[in-house]
Amino acid sequence: MKLTLVRKAILLIGIPFALQISIFFWFGHLLETASQAARREYDAKLFYVHSNYATAVVAIQTLSGLGYLLTHDPKCLEEYANFAKGTSKEFKTLNDLLKDEPDQLARLQRIEKLVDESRDLLGISTDKTRTYKDLSIEKLKQTLREAIKIRHEIMLGEYGDLRPTRADLPNERESQRQMIVSTLAFVSVVIFVLTLVFVRSLLTRLTIIHSNTKALATNTPLKPPVKGNDEISDVDSSFHEMANLLIESSRKERALVDNATSVLASLDKHQQFIKVSHVAKKSWGYTESELVGKNISTLFENWTPEDTARLNELIASGENQTFDRTLVRPEERESIVRIDIHWASSEEQFFCVATDVTKEKELEQMKQQLLDTVAHDLRSPMTSIRTTLQLVRTGAMGEIPDAVNKRLERVEDQTNRLIRLINDLLDFERLEAGSITLFLQPESADKIVLSSIEAVSDSAEQAAVRLEYKMVAFKVNGDCDRLIQVLVNLISNAIKFSPAETAVTIRVSQVLQARDGSAVRFEVSDSGPGVPEEFQKKIFERFKMIEGSKAHKKSGSGLGLAICKQIVDLHGGEIGVLNNENGSGCTFWFTIPQ
Repeated sequence: MKLTLVRKAILLIGIPFALQISIFFWFGHLLETASQAARREYDAKLFYVHSNYATAVVAIQTLSGLGYLLTHDPKCLEEYANFAKGTSKEFKTLNDLLKDEPDQLARLQRIEKLVDESRDLLGISTDKTRTYKDLSIEKLKQTLREAIKIRHEIMLGEYGDLRPTRADLPNERESQRQMIVSTLAFVSVVIFVLTLVFVRSLLTRLTIIHSNTKALATNTPLKPPVKGNDEISDVDSSFHEMANLLIESSRKERALVDNATSVLASLDKHQQFIKVSHVAKKSWGYTESELVGKNISTLFENWTPEDTARLNELIASGENQTFDRTLVRPEERESIVRIDIHWASSEEQFFCVATDVTKEKELEQMKQQLLDTVAHDLRSPMTSIRTTLQLVRTGAMGEIPDAVNKRLERVEDQTNRLIRLINDLLDFERLEAGSITLFLQPESADKIVLSSIEAVSDSAEQAAVRLEYKMVAFKVNGDCDRLIQVLVNLISNAIKFSPAETAVTIRVSQVLQARDGSAVRFEVSDSGPGVPEEFQKKIFERFKMIEGSKAHKKSGSGLGLAICKQIVDLHGGEIGVLNNENGSGCTFWFTIPQ
């Protein structure tokens, strides 16, 4: 059976309680015995008083009878009669006192019979003329003597039982007192021993658990599990399991930190290193001991007082900061390090992850050079080719056959598509790099929509698609040219995927935006194939187009919607797409704060 703490507590309380109950019943027995002895002594004393009185009454009655026999004095006869009644009354009282003692009662009844015999010997009750000479004195004396003897036997029976009791009473009381004291002492010792064993066992095992918690905190070996099968042993067993899991997790975490390519470090509020991962030697060229205690500003050549102030501000704000700085390495080789740093108020430390982004920066530089090359060496010639084609097709260089004109028209379309692709690619890269600056100012929503419609009106006319818009009086705080670029892209897509003789509807409304309060919402609805629900979020990623659909056959760079999202994000707005409730087409929308 599992001896739990509750069961131990029950035993600790139950055993002394059982002993106390036993002592209580023993005390009750002693009190009952003493009460019986006192009652018996009282009855004996009462019997002694009444028996003496009865003896005196019998004696006076006998003397009154003898006096009457000698003198025939009526007064003696009257006294004789009165004392005869008193004798009967006393014998009745004595009978009540001895009713629970058959042997003594039999003796008393014998005395009563002898008294009756003495009355008969006097004969006064039956013959008032009797004289003293007619009386047998010897027989009367013998009768009374026998009655007195029996009374003496009764008194010995009553007081004889009490004499040993009274003689032993002081010793018995002392014995009882010693027994009571011994019993109370025994119970106290039992309670003390049980409490001591229970508390000592409890404290010993709790001390082991407390020591184990300290050992776990200081990363020292734990003591063996405590013995027992109660809740404390269960807690200690669970603690050992948890400790083993924590140790294993810590070992894996340490292995992860030691094998990470980024340097993990902690700094105090003075921005001095407290702890640094081992990878610092490989990544930075410094050992952990060389970095501990050193201020972070001494490691980077372009660290400014503003950077120090920014870190101090983190203590109050609790936000994260990320910035790139050039590391001063021992071998005088420069590395660009991206530092992600956070202040933990609970630990009162900075925690930072420092990643070497030298290669990434070199790749970004190479990419920028490539973009510059594309912009200069590819877009410029393509623009010249398009201009030349337009001149040839307009007849500026002489008449050309219709077949050649149609061929040149297709070449011009492909050239325009290639130029748009180059422009989209350059715009996207500039937006992603954050090198585009917005010129924000209050602009009329009507102006933005009407300018966009004008830009795509030729395309809509060629596709036989109507453009519908209802004027509003809203203003937005944005870059007009960039917002027109977004809207032109969305309307162009709607025209491209709408069937002929249908309408593309542009709507503008005022809405509440969770982040910035009120905003203006632009919507472009078409009657095209729509966008599958599972693709509605992916469609704003670069080079994402719906696979295996009719829409995929339409020409496009796959960057238009990604550029739209970048521009809307720069304005602090949101963008999305929903399929129309009537099941025909979809609605692209975006919001711009007012």
